[in-house]
Amino acid sequence: MRLVVVHALVGSAGAVGLAMVLAVRPDMLGGDRVEVIGPKYDPQRLGIWIQERSPGRSSVRFMLGRSRVYKSVDGQPVPIYPRPEQVGPAWMEDWSRKISRMHAAGIMVSTDEIREHAFGWPRLCLKTAELSEIKAAGGWRVYTEGLATFGDFGVPVTPMASGLAFNTLVLGIPGSGTVLVFGFMRTVSRRRAGRCIGCAYSLDGGVMICPECGRATGVSRGEGEAGEVRRAA
Repeated sequence: MRLVVVHALVGSAGAVGLAMVLAVRPDMLGGDRVEVIGPKYDPQRLGIWIQERSPGRSSVRFMLGRSRVYKSVDGQPVPIYPRPEQVGPAWMEDWSRKISRMHAAGIMVSTDEIREHAFGWPRLCLKTAELSEIKAAGGWRVYTEGLATFGDFGVPVTPMASGLAFNTLVLGIPGSGTVLVFGFMRTVSRRRAGRCIGCAYSLDGGVMICPECGRATGVSRGEGEAGEVRRAA
């Protein structure tokens, strides 16, 4: 039982701690290997998402225009459909900047922009999400979920169950392994010293059960008698 507890404590502390370090230093495991996945494109609603991955982190950005965007052509509203080759990180940044100007010009558009960041190794295990919302007449509303701030740093605190369990299992190995090694060394040392391997009580040579803790000594009667002969000699 103690072994399981140590494994869980060391593993969970390692998983959470490493994820927080990666949130503060996302380039720690190699920021130059970022892989952009996407975008996925929906011209009818201006919905796209883009994901960037690198070892230990993932950043997903999704933008959804919940109503069509129109421009005026000869006094008539015409839907704005960007071409697929235009859609990408640069288009998304430009679109974000245009929204306020479009509202000021009387162009009605309702948009959600979601950014989700996850960190952890060997699997992602903690995440945070930020939602920026703009309505036709309501202006911007921005709020963040699952983020704790410590001074100048912000770290994710929303757990990802499967990733956290896996990382705990993997990162707990050093803790449980250390317990096993020290336990084995202690057992060997106490047995050689003629003490109970459970409570270190000093035993007589032929004792099979420790009178202090009631645990089997791990020494057979023959071994005990041989020890007595060696000590007498």
